Amino acid sequence: MSTDEDGPQLWISGPRRDVGSVVIVLPGGRERGMGRVRRWNLVVLRMRPFVRAIGRVAPNSAIVLVGYRHRGWNRADPVEDVAVAARVIEDRFGKLPIVLVGHSMGGRTALRSAGLARVIGVIGLAPWIPDGEPHEQLADRRVLMLHGANDRTTSPKGTARFAVRVAAVAREVVSLRLTGTGHTMLRRAPTWHRLTAEAIAAILTESSTAEIGRDQPGIVTT
Repeated sequence: MSTDEDGPQLWISGPRRDVGSVVIVLPGGRERGMGRVRRWNLVVLRMRPFVRAIGRVAPNSAIVLVGYRHRGWNRADPVEDVAVAARVIEDRFGKLPIVLVGHSMGGRTALRSAGLARVIGVIGLAPWIPDGEPHEQLADRRVLMLHGANDRTTSPKGTARFAVRVAAVAREVVSLRLTGTGHTMLRRAPTWHRLTAEAIAAILTESSTAEIGRDQPGIVTT
């Protein structure tokens, strides 16, 4: 774990050696806020089951849960934290493929950070995608976005519209809508965890993510 008080905190799980890839997990946040994100904050606790699910399907991956310097987006502060995390991980494990996973503000952060070297895939969970959000950084990346149909905090329709724009540049993009669940991902939580883990496994093995969720009840391709 990195505990540099001037930078983000990084909680790292997975193998200590023979690491083959990295998954960076990004919690949600706020539009504005300067307080540091701590391990006991709800946004971090919400991502712990995702870390466990990812570890089961990607046992050779280092999984990095990021505690932001500031819990708000502010001036894209979390994007800087991801860049720091990528440098720390490279120093520790070498130049490895990276998958970014983020919820809400973390989803925006993951999508915005896709242009970093060695990022091969991005997963946005109920991502916060304001109108006009850039997408060129997703060129040649593999992108999966999941959104609860009952979300009243971020927009499922906005995610679907963004997916159309991303499709023009990405290597692959899949946008899924989950019925009966909303922004917190508490309802149908096992489905959120499973789909995320399956997508990461597909990205790391260079399999198609297009089959994920197909013909499963309550999952709609948008």
